[in-house]
Amino acid sequence: MSDAPSVLPETPPPDAPIPSGVWATFLHAAIAAAIFGTAYSAACGAVFAGWLTPESQSDATAHRAHLRLMAQRDPGELFTHIVTTNLKATAALLVVGVATAGLFAIAYTAIFAAHVAISSAPAVAAGVPTSVVAAFLVPHGVVEMPALWLAAGVGLRAGVLFCGYLASGHLPARAVSRQLAWGAAASLALVPVAAVVEAYVTPAVGAWMLGPG
Repeated sequence: MSDAPSVLPETPPPDAPIPSGVWATFLHAAIAAAIFGTAYSAACGAVFAGWLTPESQSDATAHRAHLRLMAQRDPGELFTHIVTTNLKATAALLVVGVATAGLFAIAYTAIFAAHVAISSAPAVAAGVPTSVVAAFLVPHGVVEMPALWLAAGVGLRAGVLFCGYLASGHLPARAVSRQLAWGAAASLALVPVAAVVEAYVTPAVGAWMLGPG
């Protein structure tokens, strides 16, 4: 009798246009988005309460000068740095997320959300208009955040399935594995797109919102 792990049988094609396994991946991505939102809100609250904002960060003029410097960075170098860093982070979410049963995906998502909040909320707390700060986050964030949430969702779901394999010895159905692979590929493909926007579009939008000065 073979000791090779068995593979769960393929499920029959559902009547719905989107397979249930895809919805499961989206659900885990939504969980990652909820974790991000909760951690971001908590960190922003701590900033506005004065717990995470030193006195040296209370000058709106200094924050505006820092944002102006961000808008003047070399786009080529910025793109290379961003795409390299974010591809490594996405790969870690996918690989380490599985190895840690999804715990790394949860922790990384929460820590990254806090980092974004701590990097941006002090400027708003100091008096820089929210629209100006948002101009340095939203253009690329609408692509980068879904990539993060999808990678974290895949890492979380795959981690849960890996635990199920360790407990039962049954591998997920091939259709499930394909869905996870497509989710991982999509999250990786979004990274360079977000990097292009962050390096070439966001600085222009941010500089326009800052105005002359």
